[in-house]
Amino acid sequence: MTSSRLIYAVITSILISLTTLMTSAAHADLAEGKNALLVNFGFTHGGAALGLDFENGFNRTFGLGGYFRIDPDDQTLGARGITTVGAFIRPHFSRQQWDLYVSPGFGILFVKPTDNSGSQTLLGPSWAIGLLYDFTPAISFGAESMSFASWFGKDVYRGYLQTDLMAKFRFIF
Repeated sequence: MTSSRLIYAVITSILISLTTLMTSAAHADLAEGKNALLVNFGFTHGGAALGLDFENGFNRTFGLGGYFRIDPDDQTLGARGITTVGAFIRPHFSRQQWDLYVSPGFGILFVKPTDNSGSQTLLGPSWAIGLLYDFTPAISFGAESMSFASWFGKDVYRGYLQTDLMAKFRFIF
């Protein structure tokens, strides 16, 4: 067998395996009473961002949970750093292996300004929208865009603050 035929056979096997996995994957709803841990990795204006969510399936159509995000600052680009922790409600709109959700929330934001004038502690809402694909009954992968705003704090920080885009891995247990 020549090397090109071997490579072709390996690629074909991988594609058939992935197709079988995707078509036979069970629907991974976050059922009532189940928990989910979501690991986030993405990018903001300041660089690589990290996050972690915990969600409890409160009802068959929505979950309640909390989030933690670290969006770094970059003085040269003028990007403020935000570390935030908060709570959310997350209605799910699931169809087959796809899970579309919206996630309004509220949290505490620790903002590091671009002028190094000292960090500020703020309170405000968050808003997220995401889409996950269920690969197995317990594992999903997708993306989420989350925005932060401030209602309480210094006047210079009132209103929209930042949006991040994250890849999400969901583990249901």
